[in-house]
Amino acid sequence: MRGISIGRDCAQFWYLLTPCSRCISLPFRVAGLRMVSDAWVVAQSVATILATAFALPMIYLTARQLRLAAEAYKAASEATSGSALGAVSAASRELQWKVIENKSLHPILVPSIGPSGLADSDKQELVRGMLISNYAFIYELKRLGQVPQSVWPAMKVEMVEFFRYGPNIKRWEKLRELYGSDFREFIDTDIRGRPH
Repeated sequence: MRGISIGRDCAQFWYLLTPCSRCISLPFRVAGLRMVSDAWVVAQSVATILATAFALPMIYLTARQLRLAAEAYKAASEATSGSALGAVSAASRELQWKVIENKSLHPILVPSIGPSGLADSDKQELVRGMLISNYAFIYELKRLGQVPQSVWPAMKVEMVEFFRYGPNIKRWEKLRELYGSDFREFIDTDIRGRPH
């Protein structure tokens, strides 16, 4: 019965160390031993349970706020990417138009061209390529959520009309491998109506 006396000794030792043990105490028995639990220990236990009960909803709300903040950050990031992509697209088109308009700059686009500049057919091929690139930018902006739903059907109709014309299809066939697989699939299936 050595274990019982150790338990009794520990209970008596705890009773002596607890400052309020003589004030208000509630006796109870554990494994046949009479142990004293004071109101302070009970109050601490109740406070711990209440703190846990209040902490759980706060943890849930904090996690929810973090999720909302992450979604807002993602949306802002996509908006920034969309506006940056739009700015790059506009600058690229403007630069290409300036090169096409200035005969002395034509050798930059086609190094084998002579001093006479690009022929009209060459300019048409370059503009077709520029339009395909423009459609690729529009497609990427749509994927980023930067193209309003009300405008998208009109843009798709414009693409459908462009890709119905034979020379434009030939230019697409020459350039298609330069574009991402998602855009190629979009043009081939959604715009041109060709199966995979």
